[in-house]
This record gives sequence, C-alpha cells and structure tokens, in this order.
Amino acid sequence: MITYPVQTPASPGPNAITWNQLSVTAESRSPFTLRGQIFAWPGQQLGAVVSMPIMRRADALKWQAFFASLRGREGTFLFGDAARFCKLDTLLGMPQTVGVSQGRTILTDSWNPFTPVVSAGDWLQIGGKLRKVLLDADSDSAGAASIDVWPDAQGIADGTEIIYQEPKGIFRLSQDPPEFVWRVDGYQEGFTFTIEEVTN
Repeated sequence: MITYPVQTPASPGPNAITWNQLSVTAESRSPFTLRGQIFAWPGQQLGAVVSMPIMRRADALKWQAFFASLRGREGTFLFGDAARFCKLDTLLGMPQTVGVSQGRTILTDSWNPFTPVVSAGDWLQIGGKLRKVLLDADSDSAGAASIDVWPDAQGIADGTEIIYQEPKGIFRLSQDPPEFVWRVDGYQEGFTFTIEEVTN
C-alpha cells in the first residue's frame, strides 16, 4: 500500500536543480504620475526543475516506478537540495519553534547556547516545508534564536521540530511525468521533471 509522501529513489541523484522562489505581488501605478505601489500577498511557493543523469537499467526502472506511483499530480514526495545547502553540524542542539509563528521571523529555542546556528542561504525543514534562511543567526545564552526565513511562516505551531540536517519538503509534480528514452546500449537517457512544494 503506497502512502504519501513517498521517498525518491536513493540513486542516482540529480545532476542539476534549478530552484524558483515565487512570491505573489502586484503593482498599482497611477496613469498620471506613474507613481507605483507594490502589494505583497501571502502566496509564496518553492518550485524546481530537476535534471537527472543517464542511468543504468536497474536505477532507471526504480525511477520509472517512482513516477508511476505518483499517479500524475495526485501523489506527493519528499525532496531536498542535493547540493546540500544545509547545516552539516551534529551538535547544534534539538531546536524547535517557540509560540505560534507568523510572518518572516520564526522564534526558536533548544539550540546549544552561544552558537552560530544558521547562515544566510541555509535550508531548514520547519512545519513540513523547506525554508530558506535569509540572515545569519546566533543563539543566545538560553539557546534561543530568531530566524528570518522564506517562505513566511503561516501558523506554525509551538514546539514544531526544526530539521537542519538533510531537510526536505513535500512536493508534487507540476507537469506531466517525464518521458523515458532507452538507448541501444541498455542505458536510459537523462530527463528532467518539474516540481512544486505543496502549499495546503
């Protein structure tokens, strides 16, 4: 019995990932003065185009089965950044959120005290989503730290675990599954697929 989200096959991993960070904004501009005003709406979504390498038959069949298991855009899967832009430290603590988090800044605690806990550009997994760290942050004497992230927090519960080692989000296909081409030497050609993080 398949239960979503599923895991992607362990190997081979992507040879390139093109990330896109969508923030919904609009502009109102006066036709007389051309002065404009920007409106920032809550909608924010992470997406990516994933490129896969040529692969041998055994690996290719696992990837084909993975895509079939998704049944188009119905199924979801866990996906992270293969380039590993995340914290690799093992002794940062067991961080979690403090209070109900709303907006761009998340209050956290249970880090090791007086520690540089995140750097701008790191990925964190908070509330089932990948979140990009926007500014460096250090913990204080009590192990607390305020972390600015994208996408914004929307009602993340108090005590939500923060995963900083190999973080992943829940994604689905944003287009039809890729086509698979077998070469005469028995290898499968590389392919690309497009994904988007689940927002509901």
